[in-house]
Amino acid sequence: MALRPEEDRKPQRAALAAPALVLVAGTVALLWWKPAVESPNAHLLADVAASYLLAWGGVLLVSRRSPGETAKGFAVTTATLVLLVGLLEAAALAGLVDFREVFARQFLDPWDNPGNVTDPVLLHIRKPDSDFVWNGVRYQYDDNGFRNRESSRTADVVVVVGDSFVEGWEVPQDEIVTSRLGRALGRRVVNLAQSGYGPQQELEVLRRFGLPLAPKVCIWGFFEGNDLRDVHRYEKVRRSWGALVGSAFSQRSFAANALPAIRRLTGLDEGARESMERMKNRSCLVRGGDGRKAR
Repeated sequence: MALRPEEDRKPQRAALAAPALVLVAGTVALLWWKPAVESPNAHLLADVAASYLLAWGGVLLVSRRSPGETAKGFAVTTATLVLLVGLLEAAALAGLVDFREVFARQFLDPWDNPGNVTDPVLLHIRKPDSDFVWNGVRYQYDDNGFRNRESSRTADVVVVVGDSFVEGWEVPQDEIVTSRLGRALGRRVVNLAQSGYGPQQELEVLRRFGLPLAPKVCIWGFFEGNDLRDVHRYEKVRRSWGALVGSAFSQRSFAANALPAIRRLTGLDEGARESMERMKNRSCLVRGGDGRKAR
């Protein structure tokens, strides 16, 4: 006598029960391990892996296919995902792709910004010959990484060092302080400022890039709002410099940038929200020359 379909599936379900329980146990283990780590990326990765295992556990329990077919589907799907992530990480390792740029990552530290190159003394400096548009403003940098349309090799110039106020972030090139000063003086004024710099970095810039130009005058911009704090930050970062920039691959990595992007899109990134709130609290609305207000 032929078995009815329901009776025919009972042995299959019994055979699938053991691997399904293994996947559920793996899910529980991941959720138990998660509180032991502090990294929010590790928490998210554990959640994703646990959800994946739990979903396959459910598939195994309700599947009408044979145990071999279901196990094959799990193996093929998992292997495909691992291979895909591996290929993406290989591209990052080879320097073909920088996933910081792909995921438009927000950078709290300038030495982690792919638009900068790291330096053991300056910590960071803009990539040479950068030319890009951000928030409607075009930024052009010379072959040393400073905001000048062209590099200067001549003497008898005025050099200006400082931080973001002198670099002119969010200010058109013709309106930054060095462009205005050049027009007022009728001579070459070289911008040697970088956003995020403090006094120690500015002194190194003057030694390395300013003095070789034999300037007649050096103007050194100082911002009392954070330059004294930057003195301490610089010394702290220099002490842990090796750990911060020890692995360029870890900065370009697919996983290291995809996970923060997911946290940001899903509203799970508490740190980013708090940082944005702090920045908003320290800002104000300013009326420009055209009458428009900008933060």
